Amino acid sequence: MHTAQWYESQRIELRLGSEVISIDRPGASGRTGRRSRLNYTKLLLAMGSSPRALTVAGADAAHYLRTVDDSTEIRELISDQARLVVIGLGGSVSEVHRVAREAGERVTVLGVR
Repeated sequence: MHTAQWYESQRIELRLGSEVISIDRPGASGRTGRRSRLNYTKLLLAMGSSPRALTVAGADAAHYLRTVDDSTEIRELISDQARLVVIGLGGSVSEVHRVAREAGERVTVLGVR
């Protein structure tokens, strides 16, 4: 993270600890847990977590989503696979599921707690 002055100089409004409860993509707005409305021109979802490593046989073949390069690699795999299993319950999992379904893939999502 940068200093508060850096965000200000970049014209970025930083709201730490804010919970987003809804996003209205057509309306380019969202609502926080405090019910305040936020309008946006561009939206970046930064979940702020890191993936848990799988500790099962065959886990070395897993692909983790952490970077833009990872997402590009996963997108290429989606177009080549007949069936995709996605493990996890976070927002990025939902996005992988959506992209795969739009590509016509059969997708199974497994939640891990």
